[in-house]
Amino acid sequence: MLHDLHTALRSLRRHPGFTALVVTTLGLGIGATVTVFSVAEAVLLRPLPYPDGDQLVDISHATVAHEQITVDRRHIPGLREQIDIFEDVGARSSSVTDLTFQVGDSPLAHAKVMWVSYNYLSVLGVEPFLGRDFLLEDALPTSEPGEDEEEDPPPTPSIILTYGLWQRAMGGDPNFAERTFRIAGNRVNVVGVLPRGFQLLHERRYRWVQGSSVDLFGVISEEYFTYPGRPSRTTLPLARMRPGVTPEQAEAALVGLAARFREQDAEYEQAELRLRVRPLRVEITRGSRPILLVLTGGVLFLMLLVCANLANLMLVRGRIRSREDAIRATVGCGRLRLARHRFAESILLVLGGGAVGVVVAWVGIHLVELMAPRTIPLVDQVGMNAQVVLAGLGVALVLVLLFGLIPAFQVGRLNLVRTLNSDARGASGRGRQRLMNTLVVTELAFSLILIAGAGVMVRTLIGLAEADFGFDGDQVLTFDMMAFAEEFRSREAMAALYAELDEKLEALPGVVGVARTSMAPLSGRIWNERYGWDEESLERGTDMADITISTDDYFEVMGTQLLAGRFFTHGEATDSSESILVDEDVAETAWPGEDPIGRRLMLENGIEGVVVGVVERMLMRDFGLELDLDAVHLPVGDFWAPAAGTFVVRTGARLETLVPSIRQVLLSVHPTLVPYNVQMLGDRVSVSMAPTRFTIFLMGSFAAIALLVAVTGLFGVIAYAVQTRTAEFGTRMALGAEQARVMSMVLRQGALLTGLGILTGIVGALFLARFIESVVFGVSPTDPIGLLVTALALGAVSILACYTPARWACRLDPAQVLRTE
Repeated sequence: MLHDLHTALRSLRRHPGFTALVVTTLGLGIGATVTVFSVAEAVLLRPLPYPDGDQLVDISHATVAHEQITVDRRHIPGLREQIDIFEDVGARSSSVTDLTFQVGDSPLAHAKVMWVSYNYLSVLGVEPFLGRDFLLEDALPTSEPGEDEEEDPPPTPSIILTYGLWQRAMGGDPNFAERTFRIAGNRVNVVGVLPRGFQLLHERRYRWVQGSSVDLFGVISEEYFTYPGRPSRTTLPLARMRPGVTPEQAEAALVGLAARFREQDAEYEQAELRLRVRPLRVEITRGSRPILLVLTGGVLFLMLLVCANLANLMLVRGRIRSREDAIRATVGCGRLRLARHRFAESILLVLGGGAVGVVVAWVGIHLVELMAPRTIPLVDQVGMNAQVVLAGLGVALVLVLLFGLIPAFQVGRLNLVRTLNSDARGASGRGRQRLMNTLVVTELAFSLILIAGAGVMVRTLIGLAEADFGFDGDQVLTFDMMAFAEEFRSREAMAALYAELDEKLEALPGVVGVARTSMAPLSGRIWNERYGWDEESLERGTDMADITISTDDYFEVMGTQLLAGRFFTHGEATDSSESILVDEDVAETAWPGEDPIGRRLMLENGIEGVVVGVVERMLMRDFGLELDLDAVHLPVGDFWAPAAGTFVVRTGARLETLVPSIRQVLLSVHPTLVPYNVQMLGDRVSVSMAPTRFTIFLMGSFAAIALLVAVTGLFGVIAYAVQTRTAEFGTRMALGAEQARVMSMVLRQGALLTGLGILTGIVGALFLARFIESVVFGVSPTDPIGLLVTALALGAVSILACYTPARWACRLDPAQVLRTE
């Protein structure tokens, strides 16, 4: 075998072009496959970073109108009663809260807090690095202070810090419990510090939040889950199932509990409330799963294309060497020895391709680490590991067996007399090319599918860049502010504060306009309500809308277009009138084909108003994860005077010069005012589009490799056809055939194969288009113009690949050919 390997190495060195082509093609295919597998393995297959993570499940509500919504806070105690199904049930708030904190006398700083039940971290199986976990006592109602406050001080709320905040705010001080920690001016107890590297993988509706984004955890009072009142779907339960219980069994066992909830509330009875139980991994990867499936399908097609190309190249090489093998056999070389020699060549080629593939995978995985959006959960776990390397070796082993058997099969079917006679006459034998032609057609079809998919993704990116999201965010800066000082506790004081801030911010150089809102686009804040245009539609409860409360100049600052009616006036923004603005989707849903101005609209929270204007739809949530809801806009009035708000500033100044000025303005008004979440709105849009850009980058890479592989395969088949038809072309030219006619014969064969491949590819692209509908925007995957352009581009490149062999054919010397034959 060592002798065979040595002989095979010499043979490959004599044909460096063929060797380099096979090794490179194989390396690209293996590298791309291993790269995508590493991402899919880390996100979809690897165990969650929690003890017995497969027992963790997410519980949600399901109704007639919505398949998945947050859970009513009052239902948590009922879920905890299901001790036969769950070991324990915890809960978290549906959103992250921004706050201002202070450690000792240090400057004010900003942090994000996640409010959880006292047992939430224990349900996850996370133990603090320092200190202790929350206790039930931490979540019980605080007692009233005694008469002598110094002797009997009231208990203070308990919090747990993440490792990162502990390092930033306290310098890693192990005596953290002795440090004074204030949130919004109120003293709190720091009871623990979470381990380094801890990640909270949960869905804040449609935006992924990792441990690096949550700075501390606060405990939810147990009174919150039992306090009576109307339904409040603001809770996300997390349960740990008992061993042996599956999510399907748990969901079936909760049917009776859902019936009890329906009996307790008429609204839930009408909505036909159900309880859904899904594995936590499924919920964590719900937004990224379509992207990964598209990428996995793309790399699968690419690997099939590579296999078809390599099979074709091996067949071409086997046909070319058939005369050499026949001569060796006639002088005594056994067929087994010939097969071993061919198999040895395949081993060397695949090993070389595997080595190149590992290098390509290493580069690809590092590119994924740099380019992958943080909105894909667990993507930071992607890396070169033993499983990834074994996957690459496994692919190489399969290819060794596959492509090692092809030449061995050719040797086994070698007919010595026919091979020597046919090659002596220079006849090509049309039957020999049938399989190779089929493989080329398959390659071209796969290539067109990948190129068409990449083209759709590129047009999606172009469409996103040119799309109208309902605002002009390129020159709009947003920031949040919290006023917790004692002098800002009244509505009048908050109104005066906002008025002073508006005036000073508008006076800054480069500032064009200033407005405020309760929920800026892509901020992650969620407030939605059911709405109706009459009692029947409101009771039906099938229409949901995001609710925003804004100042009268908000839409002008945002650059949002008015489609009908008018904007809010300053009086409406201060006197709490009943005026309401709706977006075009609400108008079309409630009053299709009619004038919505002057119509009444009702929200389930009891707010009613008259529609005074219709604005264009605004992109409020992350693109590519979920569709936006309809939108209803309310004016700032007496019912809304929060201590925290979002400022929207239109400016022509640079971000690095404006932010210090904004900070200085807030500090000049009051030393406790600190801006946070400072960001250009255009940057938020860019981050929201990151998953789509990532998918486009990988799909474009696959398409480029596919085009190269397909063109190489076509080139090889046409070159082989020219070589085997040398005698025919020489004879034709000796009898008077012109060079142009010979060239057209070769190009015609390439055009026929290209046409068949393109037609097959179009059929495949139309069939598979539905699988990428979830990740495209503003373009149809079956757009005929896009498919036509892709087909023309692939056809043009394929004909160019046939041009060089055609030139070889027309430059033959008839006399030399006839003398040789």
